[in-house]
Amino acid sequence: MYKCDRMFISNPDGLKNGTFRSPHMTNEQKHSRQCIYTFIAAENERIQISFSLFDLRGSTPDCSGEYVDLYTELEEPSQDLITTPFGGRYCGRTVPRKRISMYQTLVFGFYTDQKQVDDRVFEGYYEFIDAKLLLYNKYREESLMS
Repeated sequence: MYKCDRMFISNPDGLKNGTFRSPHMTNEQKHSRQCIYTFIAAENERIQISFSLFDLRGSTPDCSGEYVDLYTELEEPSQDLITTPFGGRYCGRTVPRKRISMYQTLVFGFYTDQKQVDDRVFEGYYEFIDAKLLLYNKYREESLMS
């Protein structure tokens, strides 16, 4: 059984990547349930996430009942999601594109009113990447296009 709220923190002595997946939970009253996935990188890192499985109910633009909200522009982990630029709402079976955080924090919220949720609703891969390498690759791509 997977926890609802999850936190992934970069550790100098630990792994710099891993997987995440939807929680396995029961929601007997079918109340709206929210699970927050927080990724916190080290000072010189950013977070890259990609989904490999995405099988949520609904379809865009409605996305009612079950969806993922993505936030990639958080300047700090304690920043309020209400005041943060919104990175998009996703539902259905179309896998969201790969995303990279602008700063050291990336958060996504999974919302559902389903009675039963299993760990096959979504899954993906995260990686803490060197921010300097991102800048170098962006500069290289821009100079090749010129």
